[in-house]
Amino acid sequence: GLATINGRLSAEDAFNLSRIDELWQIEQWGVDEEAQAVSDLKYDAIMHAQEFFILSSGNKSTIF
Repeated sequence: GLATINGRLSAEDAFNLSRIDELWQIEQWGVDEEAQAVSDLKYDAIMHAQEFFILSSGNKSTIF
């Protein structure tokens, strides 16, 4: 969270890093469709939060 707000990490990178264990599990056992659907919803929520933060900050140069 703070790394993304401070522009040190993109929201997408933060999301991907938060899923390291899940991605390993997918490599080992395959995709769990229900878990993937939840992950997709979380991704969308994070991307919307990023857009909200950018728009509400008034700083067009904020990097996520």
